[in-house]
Amino acid sequence: MATFRKNSSGEWRAEPTSRVINPYPYIASVGIAMLAGIAILVVPALANNIPATPKPKPAPQAVIPPQPQQEAAPQPLPTKPKLISPKYGQIKLGAFSGEAAHLAGLTHISTVGLANPTAYAAYRTSVRNTYGVDLEDMNYFSLDSKNLETRLQALQSWIHLAGEYGDVTLALEPLGPNKYEVFEDKVTMLKLATIFTSAKKKNITIWVRFASESNLRLSEYSAVNKPEKFYAAAKSFKSQMPDNVKLVFSPLINTYYQGKSSQQLLAKKMFFGPNSENKIWDCIGGTIYRTDLPLTKAYRSYYDYMSELAPKTPFQICEVGGPYSRREELLAFLKDCSQGEYPRLQKVNLFARNINKRADPNSEFGYLEPVKRATKSQQAISTKSPQLMDSFLKPILESAQPN
Repeated sequence: MATFRKNSSGEWRAEPTSRVINPYPYIASVGIAMLAGIAILVVPALANNIPATPKPKPAPQAVIPPQPQQEAAPQPLPTKPKLISPKYGQIKLGAFSGEAAHLAGLTHISTVGLANPTAYAAYRTSVRNTYGVDLEDMNYFSLDSKNLETRLQALQSWIHLAGEYGDVTLALEPLGPNKYEVFEDKVTMLKLATIFTSAKKKNITIWVRFASESNLRLSEYSAVNKPEKFYAAAKSFKSQMPDNVKLVFSPLINTYYQGKSSQQLLAKKMFFGPNSENKIWDCIGGTIYRTDLPLTKAYRSYYDYMSELAPKTPFQICEVGGPYSRREELLAFLKDCSQGEYPRLQKVNLFARNINKRADPNSEFGYLEPVKRATKSQQAISTKSPQLMDSFLKPILESAQPN
């Protein structure tokens, strides 16, 4: 509404007025904005201070008290099977048995081949199955320089494995270009002495057939024309070895028997050297193969002659073998040995492996029927599964065991 006011002339004039603005809408807008700002600042703060809705507590679990720790029952240590003694009356028996190895599926039967514990265990099981007793072990070692380090390591392993079954017999062969000079090689001899000393710590006796069968003219290390050199080498070897190494004089008895006079002279020179009595040999050995020779007569000739040369030295037969067809002869001979026919004879090693046709036209040395043996050996090797077969010695050796 306009307002009228009288001016100085007395006239009524409408007075100009300011537009009146309703403040409430603006106040409301500002208030809303302020409230929004306050909300932005205050609501989060309030939210942080508002306690969260409590989650439901999990149901209490049953508390199991700790149980006392129970110790596992002690497990029995694996025990080695009780040995079946290779004693047969007066003598002990040992063997180099290719036939038993082949029945076990083994084709490598040198000291290298039998240095593996698994292979050796299979061989020993087959020996027991074949002959009925745990024959002592015998093998061969060449001193040729070829792969010598590797073969020496295997030799030590084999000796320790074989020593679990009694004394060990080793044919030590001076093969290679140096022949008997190898026994003056201090480095090689020290390596051998170290191996034999490790065996001594386990109470293993090693019978070393020194340059075995060196009375053969055609041998690679023949001593026929140099018996003095043979003796000197044997003496040098023994002086460098520990006392668990026993030196065995081991000519081929077949050659001795057939050569008689010349072989007797050679045997004497090889055995005594420059002396008149035995100075170095611990045992009088020798190998004998039943080919065309009468077994008992041939061994008797040798035994009697060497007994006269060395009345106090014990004997062993380093190898005895022959064709299956002459098994009755061998059985009779072993029976004589067991009953004291040769009073100083203490041990006999069986040779059970094919041999060259020069020594045996049938090439079937062993104690198993050869055709059946060949079949079973092939089965064992091809299937890698041992085959059982009894030698003709098994019933006799088993019956000799004490009840």
